[in-house]
Amino acid sequence: MSERPSILVAEPVRRGPTHQAFNASLILACHAALPEHQIVVLAFDDHLNALREVLGAPDWLVLEQFPPAFDSGCQTFVSAMHVASTVYQSAVSRQADSLILTSVTNKLLWAYRLLGLLKKRPRNVIAVFHAGLASIVRKRLFGRLRKFFSGRSAIMLSEKNMRFIVLERAIHKELFRRDARLAQRFSVLPHPLPPDLLNQSTRNQDSVVSPIRLGLLGLATPQKGLLQFLALAKAAKSQFPGEFDFQLVGRLHTDYQYLAGEIEEATDRKVPEEVLSRGDFVARLRELDFALFLFQGVYYELTASGVLVDCIALNLPVISTENGLVDEMESEVGPIGVRLKNESMECLSSELMQCLSESSYFEMTENLRRLSENRTPDALAPALRKLLM
Repeated sequence: MSERPSILVAEPVRRGPTHQAFNASLILACHAALPEHQIVVLAFDDHLNALREVLGAPDWLVLEQFPPAFDSGCQTFVSAMHVASTVYQSAVSRQADSLILTSVTNKLLWAYRLLGLLKKRPRNVIAVFHAGLASIVRKRLFGRLRKFFSGRSAIMLSEKNMRFIVLERAIHKELFRRDARLAQRFSVLPHPLPPDLLNQSTRNQDSVVSPIRLGLLGLATPQKGLLQFLALAKAAKSQFPGEFDFQLVGRLHTDYQYLAGEIEEATDRKVPEEVLSRGDFVARLRELDFALFLFQGVYYELTASGVLVDCIALNLPVISTENGLVDEMESEVGPIGVRLKNESMECLSSELMQCLSESSYFEMTENLRRLSENRTPDALAPALRKLLM
């Protein structure tokens, strides 16, 4: 066994390349925060392979495999208890100083809580929330027993040395607005830049020429503004022919495949049938002038956005409807895009023409560059070191 102190990073939920970028970035930030520590990653084999593609095999990194028979989704409480027991066992056997849980579910939160009463564990435990907070803070309409066994109760009853992380300050503010007591158990760590964009983030573009290229990113759903995207693309084609190029950069959700024909007609582009590889996705982003963030409803008020961080890394300005994540970032560095007052093509065209005539595109890209500098592993190291010590 290595004599170096260690940190255990456990990923019991994600498979393959899912959350590869975030987990790899977090591992690099951990190394930057505590370079004398060995980082041990406990995950499923296919996720370890995805991490290995990005991180290689440095001497400070150890990859450890979950038993393949485990239920990666922790669908039952029994499987969650098995996973939590394995995590604690690995942490104790390696004498880890700290444990980072990169994905959590309600069942896992309760499993960690109950086993924490029975098993020895590291002095510091950190649980990271990407999503899931919306369901935790949702008002319960059922009996008190079900409310007691909710994710919120698991968090509130956790020991003091177990801390919880949200990935943007805007998410913490919204959480505090909805549930101040719960928010007190959370700290903020800005979402780190993806490792594949750390050293090649610029697009070498500080101006825009016609047609203006706009993209809806990732898995396209109504929550992400799919219907608004389609309406804007149709209106642009009929009202402003040749001036705008709308692109679906990602994949259409299976529940909305019936819209594929309309999207192809409106955008004059084939809708991708398969998930884009990471390399193809980044290459498509580099070709855009703006990314569209037309979030609908309240889901993304408590959910981090990995594709927004990709845009930050690539200095790609955004076009957004009302958006707390963008508001908070702009309060930090200044404008990083264009805000739509309403979702009409006339409004979008007017806002873009004003933006471009004022030569503010370069200012946006510079603000995004400054924002990206605050999200590198070295920049996040002090905050992460404070959490881990």
